[in-house]
Amino acid sequence: MTSSTLRRRVTMAATAVLAAACSSPEDVLSFDPLNFQEQTGIVFVRQNETPTAVMEALFEGRVIADAAGCLRFDSPDPATVVWPKGFTMVRSGNEMLVRDPAGRAIGRVGGTFRLGGGEVSSLEGAAMSAADQQRAATHCPGRYWIVGDVPQAS
Repeated sequence: MTSSTLRRRVTMAATAVLAAACSSPEDVLSFDPLNFQEQTGIVFVRQNETPTAVMEALFEGRVIADAAGCLRFDSPDPATVVWPKGFTMVRSGNEMLVRDPAGRAIGRVGGTFRLGGGEVSSLEGAAMSAADQQRAATHCPGRYWIVGDVPQAS
């Protein structure tokens, strides 16, 4: 049995256990990057540390999954969204929702988001491990928007 076949079987078993454990209409998804992408087709890039400072520019617009599954701004020159530590993604029916650490839904994939943060050309110095920086750059190359906060609508 190849390692790829074994990984698929383990992933399918983990997905079955996860599905059985989720009794609510929303499924909380696993965030191991490879398993998450296999389960959903979406690459959810998230910081695994709390940054010491954040950028405060404002983005208002749609966030979509591109052909590679990367969550990017729906714009002529899209940047991959890098979510803060503690943010999660859940499946609710046919939609994928992004939630903040308090569990508040801040938007759905394909819908409009309002995000504070800023754009960078690489993840060097981001609040994530070097391995996660490399994984993100491999799966979702290009520019990045590092979310600093999620402003409330006025």
